[in-house]
Amino acid sequence: MSEDRRQNPLANQAGKEKNHNRLYTLPYDDSEKIKVCQTMFVNTLGISRSVVNTVMNKLKNGEVDLIDKRGKNEKTAKKIPLTTTENVIEYINSFIRVESHNSRKDSNREYLEEDLSITAMYRLYKEWAQENGKTVASQV
Repeated sequence: MSEDRRQNPLANQAGKEKNHNRLYTLPYDDSEKIKVCQTMFVNTLGISRSVVNTVMNKLKNGEVDLIDKRGKNEKTAKKIPLTTTENVIEYINSFIRVESHNSRKDSNREYLEEDLSITAMYRLYKEWAQENGKTVASQV
């Protein structure tokens, strides 16, 4: 998508100045682009027109940073110590697995008893960790 600064002969009508047109393109081949209308552009990308306007305004003002920073904030990252993770895995592996039945018979999946809930497992885990002097992980 680019902004094309062309003079519009109707620019001064009704007191509104229009000093740019937007050219919307989508990739066709590795080197070719196809011109499309705004509706086709936003529908294909699954975004709203306000997203397009925001990006274009930021591009004009030099505020766009093209580096993806999602999940990169180390200050808010929840870091679970490796020993705590290993303790949880050890505890879960201590449960007896139940055989698959009926349609699951050919599956390689393992199942826990049907009356065992996440809440019950966590309550038992806290007791197990305290008895064995292990760090207790928080319930998610």
